[in-house]
Amino acid sequence: MFKAAFIANSESQNPQTYSLRYENPDFQLEMVAVSGMDMTREAILGFARDGFDLVDLCGDFTQEMAEALRQTTGNPIRIAAAVYSEEEGKKLEALTTMQNYGIILMGRGIGSEPVWLEKENQEFNTRIAIVGSDAMAEDAAREMAESGIDFIELCSYFDLEKAAALSQAVGGALPVGYCR
Repeated sequence: MFKAAFIANSESQNPQTYSLRYENPDFQLEMVAVSGMDMTREAILGFARDGFDLVDLCGDFTQEMAEALRQTTGNPIRIAAAVYSEEEGKKLEALTTMQNYGIILMGRGIGSEPVWLEKENQEFNTRIAIVGSDAMAEDAAREMAESGIDFIELCSYFDLEKAAALSQAVGGALPVGYCR
C-alpha cells in the first residue's frame, strides 16, 4: 500500500480539528492542517513512524522548510513543498481570498471517477479530488473551478508540465501549483 500525506498550514487548526482520510487496498491518504513548524514537525514524525511514503506540503511552506523537515526525519520519507510557476504565482498573489482550497492527488486503486473529500470551517474550506489519471485530474480541476475554488495545489506526481495542462484545462481561471 502506498501511503501519502498532505499538510496545509493554518492560523488556528491542528490535525485533531482539521483532517481528512481516505483508504483503499492500494492507497492511503491523510490530509491535515497544522499551525506552525513545531506542529508540522510533529505531524511528519508521526507519518514517518506510521510508514508513510511521502508528505506533500502546501505552498505556504518553502523549499528550505521542506529540507529542514526532511533532515528532522532522517530522510525516511519524501517531503515536497508546493511551488508555482512565475505566471501561476502572479495569479496567486492577485487573489483577494484563499478561503476555498482545492487539492488534486494522484492515487492508486482509483476507479473511473475521482474520490472527493471535503472539509469546511471558518478559516478555510478544502476540497480534495483523488484521481487515477491525468484526464481525471483535468476533469476534477474544471469541476473545482466551476464550484468556486480559489486555487489548486497538486501532489508531487504532477510536474510543471502537468500543472500547466491543468491550468489550461481551467482556462487559466485560477492558480495551479504543484509539489516538487
